[in-house]
Amino acid sequence: MKPWEAWPTPLIAPRLPQGEPDGHGKVVSTTHRSLLEVDFVANRGYSRLYIQSALHIPDEAKMEQESASLRRIDDSFQKIIIVKDDIAPYQNNDGFLIVGLFDFLLNPSFIPSSFVLLLYRLE
Repeated sequence: MKPWEAWPTPLIAPRLPQGEPDGHGKVVSTTHRSLLEVDFVANRGYSRLYIQSALHIPDEAKMEQESASLRRIDDSFQKIIIVKDDIAPYQNNDGFLIVGLFDFLLNPSFIPSSFVLLLYRLE
């Protein structure tokens, strides 16, 4: 078993049509499912990185929407919200790093050192 296969990924709900039975015969209600998904989860060994992406975060309501799924995760791994806007990187009250897309892509210091090789090795 490879190290990254040891981590279960229960954070992303399967996309089932409204009212369709799941694998256990239960009918799934998808009313709140789509609001609480994490966009990306990267695993490397015993490290994990959560990334939420947003086109814009113009107000507090949108920030609440984007950070709700990350707040539900009860661990101490780094959580990053990437925004397309050109913003100054900052950390919010929940400890999430909010950073612009270009800063995230061009500055590897926003990514934990254990993931730098994983994200930038394209060979």
